[in-house]
Amino acid sequence: MPRRAEPGRTPGPHEAILALQRAAGNAAVAQRFTERRTNNGDFTAPYRVTAGGLYIVTGATRSDATGIWARDDAPAPRGCGPTPAVATYLNRRFVHYLPGGQFLADCAHTAEELMHGRQLAPGGDYSLFRGTQDLFGEGDTENRQRANNWRAAGPQGTDRGAAPNVGEAYAIIEDRWAVPPRGRREVPSNPPRWPYHVAAVVAVDGGDRITVEQAAVTGAQAGRVHQGIVDVYSSGEQLGRTFHARHGEGRTFSVDAITVVLVANPQPPAQAGTG
Repeated sequence: MPRRAEPGRTPGPHEAILALQRAAGNAAVAQRFTERRTNNGDFTAPYRVTAGGLYIVTGATRSDATGIWARDDAPAPRGCGPTPAVATYLNRRFVHYLPGGQFLADCAHTAEELMHGRQLAPGGDYSLFRGTQDLFGEGDTENRQRANNWRAAGPQGTDRGAAPNVGEAYAIIEDRWAVPPRGRREVPSNPPRWPYHVAAVVAVDGGDRITVEQAAVTGAQAGRVHQGIVDVYSSGEQLGRTFHARHGEGRTFSVDAITVVLVANPQPPAQAGTG
């Protein structure tokens, strides 16, 4: 579903490299991702370092990024390819990765393509609620009911406790709907009227998850012309850095929204192809 576009300047690749190089020797990384700001000449380069120091994402906590820096001994982020750019942080070499290819302006479809590791034809049932045979995406009523069932079943980890593995995805599903004044049908009870948002996990470091996401925004250009949006979340902590805390709890989604974990449907429809 639609994805926020926070204002603020994200450094270019050359600026990020300079910031990382000059950050060598800074204090050790905290147990959850930490946001650092290093002044370098006439610009400030905020960046986020994951729990074990395996990955760095440029930009402040609530800003969007398009790339991931991976330490040279870290697993490559899923669905991403290396660029020629390299950098040094705490005397370790980092390689810059970008999500492979372009995406449709569709959060769920983008997540499902990353989960399956290939392009998919639009409209298929490509994901399941983790630990069940319940399909995601058959309809808003079905999504809401299955999210409630998933939460009730436990202990998969719901809301702030949701912790997808690489190749799985977060999904926050709005469970408060109402008929607005002068309206004729129920709509999601959040300001942007979004029924859900989905984000695929491409890398894990301790309790931290790096995601690649997209947005079904009104007026978005059709076709595979959109870059993946990179973000970082923590799981199970109380500092507002979880996927659920960032998107739910009366922020973008209502306090009734439910965050679950999705996995790839091992038997996707036959029309799944190269898109």
